[in-house]
Amino acid sequence: MMVFVDRNSELVKRVEREVGISAYCADYFTYSLSILRPVLMTASNPLWTFGGGIDAGFSEHFPFYVGHKQEKQGENERMGNICFCITVGIDLVATKGLVRDALSFALDQTTDDETLLVHGAGTGIGGLSHDDFISVLKTVLKAQRDEINTKPIQMIEDSLGDVGFEADYD
Repeated sequence: MMVFVDRNSELVKRVEREVGISAYCADYFTYSLSILRPVLMTASNPLWTFGGGIDAGFSEHFPFYVGHKQEKQGENERMGNICFCITVGIDLVATKGLVRDALSFALDQTTDDETLLVHGAGTGIGGLSHDDFISVLKTVLKAQRDEINTKPIQMIEDSLGDVGFEADYD
């Protein structure tokens, strides 16, 4: 499950209306305390500096995990219930591709009994427009639905394996 949580009321209204998922105008970290099994998502640069935006909140609320990620560096990664995701380049500018990859990664890392809390990744310091963010979010959710819809077919095909006969049309 995915829930959108952000302090930008305009973006929250648009996500709820245009994307059709639950959306709340609230503090991301405070709201996460009301969820049984939350998965959180950073909006980081590739140097993992956690200097501003929502990442500053991660630095404040989760200093152990943030410190470990800063030492380790690397790519997108889940540690505990936090998905460390790159949404801006070294120039601190968000791109649709980075945000798409971050959202896809976080969704893939969230199990069926967890709730991924998404925010307007890249729309603050990164400067991604609300239109672009909503477009990316829709694309990621559609891809996830398409993947879910094809899994039962693949599971049936996998379970059948080679059934051991060939049609003889002679």
